[in-house]
Amino acid sequence: MKRKIIILAMAFLICTFIYSMFNNGFSEIESIVIQKYDEPFEKEMQTVDKEEIGTVSGILNRSNHIVFTRYEFASEPEYKIQLIYLDKTREELYFHENFSNNTTLIASNLGEYYKINNKQTKIILDLLLKEK
Repeated sequence: MKRKIIILAMAFLICTFIYSMFNNGFSEIESIVIQKYDEPFEKEMQTVDKEEIGTVSGILNRSNHIVFTRYEFASEPEYKIQLIYLDKTREELYFHENFSNNTTLIASNLGEYYKINNKQTKIILDLLLKEK
């Protein structure tokens, strides 16, 4: 019996460790607002659909989190997304499409950077930019 408890505890710790390594912390999102970079955020472009938010946060959580790197950009991003969390805090993500071959770089106003491929970028933009 003692052996089973130890095995279950180890399995739980391993699963927790793996989850924390592959999760970028995009959870508890209440709503998402998308705009072109040079436009102000508008409530009409807000998404509160749980399925759409789940799809976007899933892609962001699986994105390649870039650590110990800082970028300077020669051009402005194409889109910006504002994430509004359940505790009413906000985070802005700036999408630099075609950053490199088949890659979009996402810069957060919190100083974090993430990379996703163009297929994932298209999924996010198609979901959020659909006719409201």
